[in-house]
Amino acid sequence: MLIREAVEADMPRICALNDVVQRLHADHRPDVYRRPAEPEGLLTILNKARIEPAWRLWVAEPEIDVQGYVATELIEKSETALRKPHSEGHIHHISVDPAARRNGVGRALAQHAIAVLREQRADRITVGYWAFNKPSEALFGSLGFEPASVYAELVF
Repeated sequence: MLIREAVEADMPRICALNDVVQRLHADHRPDVYRRPAEPEGLLTILNKARIEPAWRLWVAEPEIDVQGYVATELIEKSETALRKPHSEGHIHHISVDPAARRNGVGRALAQHAIAVLREQRADRITVGYWAFNKPSEALFGSLGFEPASVYAELVF
């Protein structure tokens, strides 16, 4: 499976793949997420992942068309009175075309993201996902990710 850095020509397909995750989020949390995402703003966010030096945007092409993408960021955390300095790799987005799921695309993207972040000298890699996103929980759990902190909310 070919995994490569995204180029401008990939952006329409990446936006369509993002819509898959956006719908999942909006279905479960319509109080938080737009459905659909605002197109111009989404493109700005995804282009940031493609262009800014700390970010990386990768696509998976198992055969002909882009079937998934992952966006990562290397975050340098400076020392504070409470925290030691460290380099944190973060997986911001991952999405796979529903028709391509259960074929290793998500796993290949996640493993690629981990490898790239390790090459960039991240000393830890984090990922966030909602409690309702069981496929993400299963994928990242199978790759050795363990819950590190819990966020709880009180919604009015």
